[in-house]
Amino acid sequence: MLVWQKKKPQSEVIKYSADGKQIPTIQLNEVKTKSGSNLDEPSKDSEIELLKQEIANLQKMADIESLKSEIANLKLLASKEKTKRKSKKK
Repeated sequence: MLVWQKKKPQSEVIKYSADGKQIPTIQLNEVKTKSGSNLDEPSKDSEIELLKQEIANLQKMADIESLKSEIANLKLLASKEKTKRKSKKK
């Protein structure tokens, strides 16, 4: 048995905002039209800035890892030197 369902008009479709308020889709579309841009897509400039920030963060992480490696090598050398000194005293 087939049951036909009426489609809701677009104004009745409800979406939720970040603070949990209900907003009819037609109202969202009006705001988008008035602003002259698509609010769902970030602008290319903001995407570029985000990518630049991510690159800077990755560079910092790489620098930190490099410093950790250098510190580990220095500790190893210091340990070898300390062992060498102890063996000379005997």
